[in-house]
Formats: sequence, structure tokens, C-alpha cells
Amino acid sequence: MNIQELTTPLVGGMPELSNRPSSQNQLGTFMGVYIPCIVSIFGVVLFERLGWLVGQAGLIETIAMLSVSFIVVISTTLSVSAISSNGRIKGGGVYYMISRTLGAEFGGSIGLIFFLANITNGATFLLGFSEGLQASFPTQLEHVHKLLGSWDTVVYASIANLVLTVISFLGADVFSKTFLLIFAMLWVAVLSSVASLIIRTDGATEGFTGWSMDTFRENLFPKYNGYDFQDVFSIAFPAVTGILAGTNLSGDLKNPSKSIPSGTLLAILSTLITYMALIFLMSATTKSETLQGNYFIMQDVCWSPWLIAQGVAAATLSSALGCTLGGARILQALARDNLIPILAPFGVGSFSGDEPRRAVLLSAFLMQLIVLIGSLNKVLPIVSMFYFTTYGTTNLACFALSISGAPNFRPLFKYYSRWISLLGTGLCIAGMFALQPIYAALSILLFIVVWIFIHFRSPTQGWGDVAQPLIFHQLRKYLLRLDNRQTHIKFWRPSILLLLENPSSHLSLLNFVNDLKKGGLYILGTVVRLKGENKGFEDIMTCMDIQKATWQLIKKTKIKAFCEVTLARTLREGILNMFLSAGLGPMKPNSVILGFYAKSNTSLQPKSPKIFEGLHEGKIDPGPPISYEEYVSIMQDALKLNKAVLISRGFEQLDKEQIKENLKKHKKLKTKGEDGKVYVDVWLISVYNGSLVFDLPFQLALQMAYVLRCSDFWETHAKLRVLAVCDICEAASDSRILGAEDKVKRIKELMDEFMLQARIFPEIVIIPVEITKSPVERPFGSMASFDKNFGTELPMKQRNEIVNSTIKKYPTLDKTAV
Repeated sequence: MNIQELTTPLVGGMPELSNRPSSQNQLGTFMGVYIPCIVSIFGVVLFERLGWLVGQAGLIETIAMLSVSFIVVISTTLSVSAISSNGRIKGGGVYYMISRTLGAEFGGSIGLIFFLANITNGATFLLGFSEGLQASFPTQLEHVHKLLGSWDTVVYASIANLVLTVISFLGADVFSKTFLLIFAMLWVAVLSSVASLIIRTDGATEGFTGWSMDTFRENLFPKYNGYDFQDVFSIAFPAVTGILAGTNLSGDLKNPSKSIPSGTLLAILSTLITYMALIFLMSATTKSETLQGNYFIMQDVCWSPWLIAQGVAAATLSSALGCTLGGARILQALARDNLIPILAPFGVGSFSGDEPRRAVLLSAFLMQLIVLIGSLNKVLPIVSMFYFTTYGTTNLACFALSISGAPNFRPLFKYYSRWISLLGTGLCIAGMFALQPIYAALSILLFIVVWIFIHFRSPTQGWGDVAQPLIFHQLRKYLLRLDNRQTHIKFWRPSILLLLENPSSHLSLLNFVNDLKKGGLYILGTVVRLKGENKGFEDIMTCMDIQKATWQLIKKTKIKAFCEVTLARTLREGILNMFLSAGLGPMKPNSVILGFYAKSNTSLQPKSPKIFEGLHEGKIDPGPPISYEEYVSIMQDALKLNKAVLISRGFEQLDKEQIKENLKKHKKLKTKGEDGKVYVDVWLISVYNGSLVFDLPFQLALQMAYVLRCSDFWETHAKLRVLAVCDICEAASDSRILGAEDKVKRIKELMDEFMLQARIFPEIVIIPVEITKSPVERPFGSMASFDKNFGTELPMKQRNEIVNSTIKKYPTLDKTAV
């Protein structure tokens, strides 16, 4: 991270999403947010389903439904306002904000769902326009209905879709200019409806009573006819789903951080007052049977039906237009981020104004497919599910940012609360499953599938993920609670520091240790030796390059490890510093892996073929060869710090793929009495003249082998085996010495007993070896091991040579040993 990256958040900087010139972003609060929101909210539900809602659910439940819906959209608006005022917002609206807040996976998933929500909602407006057209011209279109039957609704909607696609090609300026005229037409229609419901008396149309307390009392409570509460609520919720219309046009706004909060909240207030006034007036003036059976009661009651007809046309067509262009903007932004490669062609914008014309074509095509459903009441519940998902995740994004404690979350909009955002999230989740559990499950399934795809297939994006500060916050909290002084031996697990000069040359060893850690800490350690007094800066840069390259290696090999790089004058000094500093708090390595000492090597491990060329080859000055005194001193340092020391050797010969291939071939041959698995061998070498000592090195090796065997690969392809060397030579002069068979049997019994106590059940092999005896007298109080049932002492050096020779020869006799 450089200085520029550190200072960018101070001004709320976010990556540019498009190449759009700044001169194109000229829409203000009124034209860019308030009008699009009003036009999108005042849609098909207002003019064609609001009276039906009152007739089905009654005044009280309708107010309750709309109140819950407005709570959801208000909480979402507050969350969007907080996020949008926390930095610069570019094209893509809600998608852009969520992706730069929750990360690529959540942003891409919600972006796609929000795009589908816009497309589905646009289809409802087209179907609503078609219904309004037929209601306004029943006589003139009667012959068309006879010719096409029920398909006439689809045909009219399809023609409207084609016209709107052409308008969308003209871009945001024409779109906003069209909105201004439509906005005026809508308010004329709404105010005419309100005035007609107040002024007109009984007889204006069938079922209209004018002001009547009897009618009002009749409409207070629900009278569901063919529908239930869930069905009606799922149709009612889209009445308020246009609140993000201005946010969708964030790429065209002059000042998104200011315009989105003020414009959206003002639009919500206006629509809330309008809805409540209309449902109250209809409850007091129109019978419930009429409200249920006549979708266009507002048009029939109005003193000039043409005003309502033009309002219906303006509301439905403008909202469909907004969904087409808003959805296209989202698709364009999603495609440019390359999260879903198949969408990449739709990221191209026009030469003039960067208009998303390819995305408009796809939006119109998908909208046409949904229009083929042909029923408004069937499409509206799907719209509700998509918008519930979008609003719930938007609230979750703001809540997560608020509780993360991220210093960069400093929104200019202060009238929000994390608890309101959490309430909005809970209401959305509850609403989804309470209203349409099947649609809710499908919506969440789509979200999960897209999330998984983006997580595994898309390139890493440097947008900043809110999960990171949340993880940091929780990790810090639990690290403070973790006390290594309270750690019990029965919960011990290996936390390993693997010392390597060049990790890129030791892929087999890296993978082996990754299997060995069993959920413990895994650190790759490298020491850089100082080149001279005047090359300090060069050495520091070398350390940074090595650290960066090691992280790349960890990512490529997919091992679960960290890396540490230290700078020191000598190898021992650097490793000692690493012993003391590696890890964090109580999470420190308890085991160290060194390479087998060899004079030809300057590092602590043998070389093996390079897997990843050029990661940091040549960056490290090997310096003088390590002496055996320094090598032993390093081991002593580790032991003094209570760390287990493990020595690695020959891992360049370990080939997991070959082991897998051999097992497959063996299964095909089906050899009787064999399973084709390799062995993980543990040698018991503390057998002194037959005395069996299960010392700490053996117990550590056995524990490590068992942990290794718990990993998926070794559990499938290997078996655990314990081998012990048994001296079968007899000293005839000593009557206490047992025979060869008795010695083997005795050691086997002792090992079986120990394994039972350890609850580890390996295959046990006793290897009889003839060792020439050299009796020695035991000094009084000697710490040497002795068993009266076995023979006399053997000098340590001679004994070790014989045991080492046996261990070296055994793999040549048994090809299954690892």
C-alpha cells in the first residue's frame, strides 16, 4: 500500500467505473432524483390496483400493508443516503454502492438481482399500460380482442416495449426531459382523482356512494375474495418500489451524495401522503364489491376520465422507461467490472454520452419474455421478491459498515441509524418468506449461485470489502480473550513455522505442512541477510519484494498460511528474531521445521525443482554456508523457547499425484489382501537393550502423524504405521535375558497397551535386529534406561549407528513407506 492509497479514503475516493466525461453529469436533485422517483412510484398499482387492495384487505389492513412497505423503503432510503454520502458514486447506482461496500460477491449478486427486479417491474408497467389501454378504448379495440383473444394484452405491451426501447436509445437527457412532461401529467391525474372522490356524489358510477359512513364502516375490515393476506400484500408492495429510480441514475447526477438523500426522501413523503389520502377517500365513497371487481374505479369516478387515462399511460410508460434505462445502467456497470464474464459485451457504451445501448437491447428482450406471462397479478409477486432481496441487502450493507468501526465510514447524511437498517433487513427477510416462500427460496438460491460463481471465477477486485473490517474487529476481540497460559495439553495442535530460503522451490513440502497443521497456525519464514552498512534501503526493498512474492505463492498454491520475512546480519540472528516475533499475541507457532543439514546447502533445506519461476529467485544473497555449530545453535534456540523441532528431508521425492495414480491402478488390479495405500511411518528408536521408552520425541512424532492422517488426502491414500527396532541377540551368560521371540512379543504387548491409552490404532511392526553386545557396567544412579527382563547396556553411539542403518535400509525393502 502506498501513500496515495492511504490518503484516498480521506476524500471519499472510489474507483472510476466509466469513461463518461464529467460534463455529462448535469442532472440535479429535482430532475435527476425527485421526478424519476415520483414517476416510478406512481405506477400501475396506484391507478389500477389501489382500489382493489382496499376492497380485498379493507382500510385497516391496507394501511398496515402500506405502512410496513413504507418502513422498509424509508429504512432503505436512509441506508442508501448514508452510503451514497460516504464517497463519490458513479454509474450503476445501488449495484455500485453495494459492490464497493460488501465486496464483489455481494455486489455482483445483488446487482444482477436488482437488474432482474427492474426488468420484471418494467414488464408489470407494460402489462398495466395494456390493461389501461383496453379499459379506455373498449369499443374501439373490441375487434382486436375477438381476433387475438387473451393475447391482445401481450401484443399491446410488446408494441409499447418497442417504442420505449427506441426512446431509451436517445439517452438520459431525453429521458429526463420526457419525465418532466410525464411528471406534470401524473399530478394532474392524481389531483383530479382526489377532487372527484371528494366532490362527486352518489351515482357517478356503479358502486360509488359518495361520502357515506356505512360505506366507510363496510370497508374497514378485509373481505378477501379469491386471495388471502399474503397474495394481496405481495401485490401491494411494488406500489412503493420506485424509490431507487434516482439512485439508478447516479452516473448522470451532478452531486449524487446530496441529491439522492434529499430527492428520494421528498418523493417518499409526497407518495405517502397521496396513497393515504386516496385509500381513505375510496374507503369512504365506494363499495367493496365495486373496488374488488373494477380495477379502473378511479377513472370511472373522475369527472374527466381522459385525465386518468392519460395519467395511467404516463405512469406506466414512464415507469417502464425508467426500469429499462435504470436496469441498463446497472447491467453496464456490472459488465464493466467483469464479475460475470458472459456479460462483458454489454459494458460498451455509445461514443457520445456513453449510453448503454447494448444493455438496453438486452433489457428490452428480457422484459418482453416476462410480458409473455400476460397476467399482472402473477408478475407482481415476483417483483416483490426481487425488491425485498435488494432492499434487505442494501440495509445490511449500511448496518455492516456501521458496526465495522471502519474509520472511513463518515457519511455526510447523519439522519440514519444502524438499528433502523437492521430493522429494514429483518422486515425484508420476514416479508419474503411470509408472503411467497417459494419465490423467496428461488431468489435466495439465485443469489447464492451467483455469489459462488463470482467468488471462484472472477478476478480479485480492490474495492474494499466490509467483511475485512468486520473480521478484523472480531479477530481482535477474540485474540484478547485467548490466553495461552490457560491452554491445556489435550487441546494441543501443531502451529508451524516453516523456515525456507526460497519457498517457490519446495511445493511438495509446502503442501505437506499445509496438511500437517490441522487448523493450526502456518507461517512461511524467510531470512534476508544484510548486504552491507550502506545498503539498508536496498535490503528493506528486497524484504518487501520477497513478502509480496510469498503472498502470491500462497495464493497460487491455495495453502492456508501467512508469511514472515526478517532482516538480520546472520542467519541465526534472523531466525531467533522470527522465533520471538512470528505470530500475534497468543497465536504463535509451537513447532519449527528446519531442513536437514548439508554442507553443500547454504539454506536450511535441500533444493528441489522450481514450480513457480521468478517469484523471488535471486532476491536473497545466500551468504556463507551455514556451519553445523550454527545449525545446532538454531535448534537449541527453538528448544529453549519451548518449540518442537522437526527436520525435513527428501520432500522433493514426494509426489501426491503419483500416489493417487498408483492407488487407482491398484484398485483396477484388485490384488487380494492389499489395498494399495502407502504408509506414514513413525519410528520408535528409544529401545535401549529392550527397554521400551515412549519418550516425548516419539509421542510428538506419533501425534504429528495422526494429525497428518486426519487430512483428506492422507486419510484416503495412506495408513499409519509404527515401527520399532528389537535386539534379538541373546547373552547366554545372563539368565535374565529373554529369548528373541519373547522380546518381540513383549515389545508388541507394551506398544499395544500404549496405543490403546493414546486412542491411536496404527499398524505395529517389530523389526528384529542382531546387535553385537558390549556389556558395560551401569553407574549407580545412572539415568540410562534398564529393564531387568532384558540384556545389558550398549554404548549410545554404537546403538545409534545400528538403528540409523536399519531405518535407512527399510524403505528400500518396503516400497509403500512414505
